Amino acid sequence: PPRSTLFPYTTLFRSAGIVDTDNEKLNNATNWGIPEDCAFPTITDAVKWSDEPIDAVLIATPIPTHHALTLEAMEHGLHVICEKNMAMTREHAEMMVKAAQSHPELCTAMGTQYRFRPSWWTLKTLLQAEDSPIGTLATIRAQSLAKQGDMRFGWRAWLPEIYPSDMMVHHMDALR
Repeated sequence: PPRSTLFPYTTLFRSAGIVDTDNEKLNNATNWGIPEDCAFPTITDAVKWSDEPIDAVLIATPIPTHHALTLEAMEHGLHVICEKNMAMTREHAEMMVKAAQSHPELCTAMGTQYRFRPSWWTLKTLLQAEDSPIGTLATIRAQSLAKQGDMRFGWRAWLPEIYPSDMMVHHMDALR
């Protein structure tokens, strides 16, 4: 099938690539519409060996690697979008923010998805309206229904505390 059928987002860019230390994923990159010569084990290798210049990276890896990959990408002058959670520790997050501040020429962003769901965006707009029929909102009572034990698969199996390291961030994003 055409590349845009397998990986429709590549139609937004000149080309797309993949960086992963997992050789099995790299060997199967063509199944996702990524050309074999656009699969690299590190960001540094991608910058060094890519046939086309790299403009930006989307970091969608296990959370403990976010800060290191973000810093590596920014050292190469690449624009960075990092999925949430931003980092595993406050110190790592501060390193990322300081790097972004020291490179104002680069576009850096945190990827979030929950707050932009249409129903939640509509509620936020209603609450912020001057003539809101609800009035001023002082508190929100919320309850997490996530079963933390059932979520411990894949990379989440390595998290010391799954709720604060992963699940809570999704709930906070929804409240934001």
